[in-house]
Amino acid sequence: VLSECPRDTCATRRRFKIKYATVTGNGLRVERRALVDAYQVENDIYMLMTSSNAIKFDQKDSRERETVENIVDSFVLDV
Repeated sequence: VLSECPRDTCATRRRFKIKYATVTGNGLRVERRALVDAYQVENDIYMLMTSSNAIKFDQKDSRERETVENIVDSFVLDV
């Protein structure tokens, strides 16, 4: 758990890795992976998410994994 206090509003952030599948229009399942940052500010929760194809995400040094991690690292909560 990381603590941040932007503009004197204390927030707590947690990062989660989520596994899920989407179903295409023709009925095929596509496995996905997501990174979610959840911020608690007072009594509110803000969840910011980015995802990609599971096969590309699970390859440690892939460009897809690097892109997802860069996106989630760029999340900024301005409340």
